[in-house]
Amino acid sequence: MVLWSLNYTRQPGIGRTTETSTFHRRKDAMAFAAAEGARGYLLRLEDTSQGYGPLTAQGTSFDSWIGDFEPSASEGACLEGLLGHPI
Repeated sequence: MVLWSLNYTRQPGIGRTTETSTFHRRKDAMAFAAAEGARGYLLRLEDTSQGYGPLTAQGTSFDSWIGDFEPSASEGACLEGLLGHPI
């Protein structure tokens, strides 16, 4: 099973996410992001033997940027640490 984690903010001009919502379908996550004016990124979380990501990079992958979001250095470093590789 796959879950989709939308990490986003509604605040313009900041490079960090302030909210997270989880969805069972990618298209629902994208529709929510569009309706809310969200800016951030979407992660794909796979069920692994260790549970769903983001507990482990093994089950987590980057899907896409949402809106005009540009991560701050600290947000980018956290995201790369979570994924286990640069984005």
